[in-house]
Amino acid sequence: MSILLKTLFPQVDFTYVFTDTEAEDPELYESLERLEDFLGQKIHRVVSEKGGFYDLLDHFGNFLPSGRARWCTKELKLIPFKKWLKKIRPQSSTQSIYSFVGIRADEPAREGFAASQDFIHTEFPFRALGMEREQVFALLSDTIGVPRLYRHRTRSGCSFCPFMRRSELLGLYRWNPKSFAKGASYEKLCDADRKRYQDSSTPVWKEIGWGLNWTTLPVPERVDARFADSSPSMRWARRINQTALNGEMKRHMPPQPEEEMVEVWFGAEFFVDEMMSAMDPSSPGIWWQEPITFSSSRSGLTRQLKLHYEHRLRTPEAHMMSLEEMRRNLRLAVYRVEIPARLVDLDTPSRAGEKDQDSSYTWNSNFAFSQIKQVYNWVLRTLHVAGLCQQLREFWNAPEEGWEAQRRQNLIEALEKITDPVGTLTGMDLFDPPVACESQPDTIDASVYPEQQQMSLTI
Repeated sequence: MSILLKTLFPQVDFTYVFTDTEAEDPELYESLERLEDFLGQKIHRVVSEKGGFYDLLDHFGNFLPSGRARWCTKELKLIPFKKWLKKIRPQSSTQSIYSFVGIRADEPAREGFAASQDFIHTEFPFRALGMEREQVFALLSDTIGVPRLYRHRTRSGCSFCPFMRRSELLGLYRWNPKSFAKGASYEKLCDADRKRYQDSSTPVWKEIGWGLNWTTLPVPERVDARFADSSPSMRWARRINQTALNGEMKRHMPPQPEEEMVEVWFGAEFFVDEMMSAMDPSSPGIWWQEPITFSSSRSGLTRQLKLHYEHRLRTPEAHMMSLEEMRRNLRLAVYRVEIPARLVDLDTPSRAGEKDQDSSYTWNSNFAFSQIKQVYNWVLRTLHVAGLCQQLREFWNAPEEGWEAQRRQNLIEALEKITDPVGTLTGMDLFDPPVACESQPDTIDASVYPEQQQMSLTI
């Protein structure tokens, strides 16, 4: 919106204001710096008189904000901005302040900052011009670029937040582990929860002595570009025969003792280019893969993947793609994994009132940061081993000489180095997005992100 105002009215001396929690996503600060370069002037940073977010955590006795006690927005955004407006109040009754709010024309349910003072007038440039998501993101793409944070987040804001989805927290863990660790440090787990959410996993690439980029997720048949035109050949009740090793191969896999198992449903995304397979018949055409999220049930994972798919369709520019390219290249995969129950715990954190249990205080009542890390690492370990097995299957009948034979031998040696526990991949397939995702890519699920209806950026 500030880019639009600067472009349409270069002669106007706007004051650009950002209410800073001092705990924003690092990529948001990078975008603000690029914006300042474009505007040719500094953006005024307004900070609460009580300090930033971490200062207020101390002020509130480390009481974590939540949907029921959302003190952070009030204390760090609304109050500081209102106080700043009072400081610049016009001396003359004939003068006014115009506040411009960046809510789009396709966001009718959202409301902007409502000032009670008569001298403040709120304007909505995007709505007045009929600008919707496509036009707004195109404007960003043509100037300072779409913030990279939209690759793993649905909105800008603090590095971690009680309203973040599980998929967003996993993205934070992968791409900003320091912020994830800081968020985890503010959670107060009781002794029982601290013990059951402990993570003892070892990354596969470390155990076998390879680089991280040499490990891969197993590829479902319908994700593989080489089988793009084949009919669906797998359903949930069927075991993963297409990736299972025969009896000779299984002797190279780590032994699996009989024990109680926990079922986890896991989602990942692949970006596929069928031209890669056309040029190299041995290639599945995959040029990017990324774990997304997990759930204890298939229905829970389906809901999360649906929201993720909608977000990808809303923000293809974050991946430097058009909407059509995103639809053509994106594949979402679903995995069903069993992990030994002694290694992971999917139960929610303990709460006051539960019999014989102390309370834990977490950002989200449904899960803890350490729990997300634990489950994710054990599932990823299992999938990386399954990926090694899938590659071994492809090279199993290769000639006895040449690079393919050497690759087969390297895979066998890698599998034989694995001695720590590993779960079992029991099923995988392509996720077919509901038709509604295709027809309404700009919808926002307010039940998941209630603040979408309330938050606005005021310049």
